[in-house]
This record gives sequence, structure tokens and C-alpha cells, in this order.
Amino acid sequence: DSERLMEQQGTLLKRLAEADSEKARLLLLLQDKDKEVEELLQEIQCEKAQAKTASELSKSMESMRGHLQAQLRCKEAENSRLCMQIKNLERSGNQHKAEVEAIMEQLKELKQKGDRDKETLKKAIRAQKERAEKSEEYAEQLHVQLADK
Repeated sequence: DSERLMEQQGTLLKRLAEADSEKARLLLLLQDKDKEVEELLQEIQCEKAQAKTASELSKSMESMRGHLQAQLRCKEAENSRLCMQIKNLERSGNQHKAEVEAIMEQLKELKQKGDRDKETLKKAIRAQKERAEKSEEYAEQLHVQLADK
């Protein structure tokens, strides 16, 4: 009985030693898992912080986008207004140009008419001079004839 008890005690001691070594191994494994959990918690905290930062950046970007779109709409409206002003100025410029061309044409015609009138007057003056000279000669002839008579 005593041998059997000794054997059982040896077996139990062996099992106890195995259990202790299994316990030590499991404790190491648990510590490793705790470290992993700790690291994962830190990663989660980092991810949360990054997500929060990304969310804030996203909100900021949306706000900036809205602001820029409003500015773009204002600039487009101003651009349209300026385009209309340019078209109006071009139309007005074309009208003025057409008026100037018409006036220049009238001026040219008036110059030509003036030149023609000048020529006509010169001819009329020459004709009057010739008639006056002929009249003077005729008057002189009549004067001579009168003197003779």
C-alpha cells in the first residue's frame, strides 16, 4: 500500500510539476496576450485620434469647400457682368465706328463737292474776266468810235 501510495504521490507530484510548468507557460502566454491587448488598445486609441483628426479635417474641408464655392459663384457672376459690359462696349464702339465712317464719307463727299465748286467758280471767274475784258475792249472800241464821231 505504501509503495502504491508512494507511486501515486510521485505521480501526483509529477502531475503537480507538470501543472505548475503548464501554469507558468500559461502565465507567460497570458502576459504576452496582455501585452498584445495593451498594444491593440494603444493602436485603437491612435486610430480613434486619427479618426477624430480626419473627421475634423473633413469638416474643415467641407467648410472651406462651401466658402470656395460661394467665392466661385460670386466670381462667375462678376465675370458674366463684365462680359455683358464688354459686349455692350463693343457694340457701342462698333456703332461709333460706323458713325465715324459715315461722317468721314460725308466729309469726303463735301470735299469733293467743294473741289468741284471751286473749279466751277474758277471757270466762272475766268469766263467773267474774259467777258469783262471783251466788254472793256468793246467799250474802248465804242469809245474810239464815239470819239471819231
